[in-house]
Amino acid sequence: MKRFIPRLNRIVKTLIFYDFVVYSGWGLVAPVFAIFILEKIDGGSIVIAGIAISIYWGCKALLQIPIGKYLDSINTRRMNLNFIMIGTSIMSCVPLVYIFVSQPWELYSLQIVHAMGVSMAVPAWGGVFMRHIDEGKESETWSAESSILGLGLAAAGLTGGLVIENFGFTPIFIAISIIGFCGVFLIHTIKTDKEPHLQEMEAAAVPIRKNNRYLR
Repeated sequence: MKRFIPRLNRIVKTLIFYDFVVYSGWGLVAPVFAIFILEKIDGGSIVIAGIAISIYWGCKALLQIPIGKYLDSINTRRMNLNFIMIGTSIMSCVPLVYIFVSQPWELYSLQIVHAMGVSMAVPAWGGVFMRHIDEGKESETWSAESSILGLGLAAAGLTGGLVIENFGFTPIFIAISIIGFCGVFLIHTIKTDKEPHLQEMEAAAVPIRKNNRYLR
């Protein structure tokens, strides 16, 4: 019987595990974030929650394409990994500040900062992931990534709801931050590895030439 989850090269597995860890962390609070706004923000309302979400997604949408173009112009694996680590570090600091937020303008400012971090991490992650998918397993690998991420978010939603119900939002925000920095460490393990052997790169990546500067 064929394996349900495909055999993946080490770099792709690390990137998928990073995605699982970081976004499962945010999945702890995402389903009830509007409740946090209603309970903890002065004058909190559905409108304020809507504005906060719109600010995040609007900023993320506007920032990602220029950052992606910049990364493509540099086209080095090290730069992409740096952007993932910096962006994830920014994302991981945000939940700690949520603990002390009380005014709508503070919430909106944090949403912008959060969007900046995500906008750095997402295009960079996609660039590394795309270049290391095993040839001929593109759809299967993306399906595995999406399914694993979905399972993590499903478990996180239930866990987050139970923890918040019994202990409040503060423990969850601290947990999200810690989990996020664990994601930074995962990317650091890729960055600090010695240069992959050519045989591994040829087997693991969408065709890469020996002189391709992306290997640097």
